[in-house]
Amino acid sequence: EDKIKGMKHFGNKLWNIARFILANADSQQTAVSRQQQPEPMTDADKEIISKLETTIKSVTQGLETLNLHEAAQEIYQFTWHEFADIYIEASKSQLADEKLKASTLYTLHFTLLTILKLLHPFMPFVTEEIWSKLSQKDLLMIEQWPK
Repeated sequence: EDKIKGMKHFGNKLWNIARFILANADSQQTAVSRQQQPEPMTDADKEIISKLETTIKSVTQGLETLNLHEAAQEIYQFTWHEFADIYIEASKSQLADEKLKASTLYTLHFTLLTILKLLHPFMPFVTEEIWSKLSQKDLLMIEQWPK
């Protein structure tokens, strides 16, 4: 039961991350190219993109070798601890700086879209719904796996 409660809290955390990003963006700033990685402008940007790339590799390897628990744990740890606890907190001061705002929003949005792709095999209904709220035209389930 504790694991179920923990995953419920994780689903709630994911919703809150999406709401934070949407609350800080206008319609033009949510238009993220699905293939184009953001250009990092700060050390926090560089670190989150680097850790995202590492997470993509780990999750992909875990799925390919059928280590589903390890793959799920990797994306959970990245989303909660690296993205929410560290980068989103750092992004708050970056969003206050007009020179960094657009880049930071792009990085936030790009990272969340990638997280949703990685989480989709584990929580398809929640990720699909959040994906639709982020102004994505196509369904998440037909998106290419991140590289």
